[in-house]
Amino acid sequence: MKRIMLMSTVLMAILMLPALASATHITDVVAMGDCSGFNASVDVHFRTTAEYFDLDYTVQVLDADMNEVYMVSGMMTVMQEDMADVTVMIEEMWDTLPDGAYTIIATIDLTSPYPGGMDEESYTYENTVECGSVANEEINFEAVKALYR
Repeated sequence: MKRIMLMSTVLMAILMLPALASATHITDVVAMGDCSGFNASVDVHFRTTAEYFDLDYTVQVLDADMNEVYMVSGMMTVMQEDMADVTVMIEEMWDTLPDGAYTIIATIDLTSPYPGGMDEESYTYENTVECGSVANEEINFEAVKALYR
């Protein structure tokens, strides 16, 4: 009985692989956020029966107290145009942030309708950056004075 259950589980997994492989999905994301902006290269593979996908994104910059300093969102629609794989570029720039530590959070949501359903996937990027001259606990007056002797 255990053997039959194991074999049926393996068979179901094997049968689901083609469905997953053929879905419109994100294959790779290369993202970077810093004190002056955020950019990402998003690689997407199209389902053969999908005509387009929508890529919605939100980028937030939070200060050390987790207060929102900057927020932007956008949406792109990408048509298949006989290409199975496409790369979408996202770029958002902001004024250089004041001195301090910040957390950059970007959420990218993909939706792609196809006959009989909808493919959906999300990706989240998070990075903490130090902007400007952030004080270091190990620097003291004696260390600074020694620099100018």
